[in-house]
Amino acid sequence: MNGRRAETALGLSRLVHPCRDRIPDGSAGTVTRWVEAVPRWGAGPVELAAGPECFWHARRVSVEASEQLVLLCGVSFAGKSTVAAVLAEQLGAQVVSLDAVNAERGLSSGQGIPVEEWERTHGIAGDRVRSALAAGRVVVVDDTSSLRSLRDRWREVAQQAGAGFTLVWVRVDRAEMARRLQANRSAPTRHDVVDSVLTQFLADFEAPTEAEGAVELLSDDRLSDQVTALTANRFNDPRPAHGPGK
Repeated sequence: MNGRRAETALGLSRLVHPCRDRIPDGSAGTVTRWVEAVPRWGAGPVELAAGPECFWHARRVSVEASEQLVLLCGVSFAGKSTVAAVLAEQLGAQVVSLDAVNAERGLSSGQGIPVEEWERTHGIAGDRVRSALAAGRVVVVDDTSSLRSLRDRWREVAQQAGAGFTLVWVRVDRAEMARRLQANRSAPTRHDVVDSVLTQFLADFEAPTEAEGAVELLSDDRLSDQVTALTANRFNDPRPAHGPGK
């Protein structure tokens, strides 16, 4: 293995390293073989062997969520892109943003886009997601996912790819959304959403139902911490890695 990342093959983000390292208490440890459980969607324990000169990095081995589609949902200015960025960092995920695809096509999501153009954008995004899933990646779809039919469509993409699926609903109250909208108009950090488009969007927004099993995050000043907890509890094996003889 030579210490390389092999999440596609094994679902493990840290393997045996052929070098000396130190464990948290400051002592050095060696290992000739150890066993770690693969993710719950995997196929049982994997045994890895290391030569006598290899030293085990005795930090918790993080089990990554390979071949996962994480779909974000929420109104404008809820903080979905913040969630996507944190997930990308913590899971090594690829982010597919519908707004970014629109921008590539010379369209602005906040100015109103015809339905047929949205369908083309979804088609491009879908192709990118399928390619990433086929490569064993975690993919975060950054979109409002405002309609149940759109969410069901993405769920089907995951099912067809044999990948896991998680719907993450980023919630924000209307007063805070309005405050962020006005703040962005005063000092822009992202594209604007004109009033007429936002009004229609909010009227059409279909909140996820209990049957959809969405993970709900509250968009406040602890949003990043909530995402960290989500990755730890849902995407990582909660059992600690064991060193030699354990």
